[in-house]
Amino acid sequence: MKKVNEIKIDLDFRLKVEKELKKCNYNDNYVAFWCGVFSNFYPAYFYLDGKEWSSSEKYFMYMKAITFNDNEIAEKIYQSDNPKEIKKLGRLVKNFNNETWDKVKEGIMYRAVYAKFIQDGLCNRCIKEFQKQILNNHISI
Repeated sequence: MKKVNEIKIDLDFRLKVEKELKKCNYNDNYVAFWCGVFSNFYPAYFYLDGKEWSSSEKYFMYMKAITFNDNEIAEKIYQSDNPKEIKKLGRLVKNFNNETWDKVKEGIMYRAVYAKFIQDGLCNRCIKEFQKQILNNHISI
């Protein structure tokens, strides 16, 4: 039998899930991945490559800097938890080459998003709510 505290925690968690789901733009077939927990800017903490990350955007931009050996920008990205600032820093990566980045960026983002949704309980529960829909960037409902 569950204790009163466990029931309250379960209810609080469910309310957080419902609040996040309300932020999402979706229909029976699609969920917009740029909203709520599905956004790369969403503050979800996870561990990957021996470090803690505060968002998938942070990991993605950090790895962009590392890919092009820009340790100075990589460190600035790692020190920030502001996704907008992180995105701006990612645009400053020295020696950036689009052809090289195109070859590796999808795998990098996959690892970040996978870690985020496996390790963060709220993100994990929210994605389970949309198992039948396709995550999509280009929907208007």
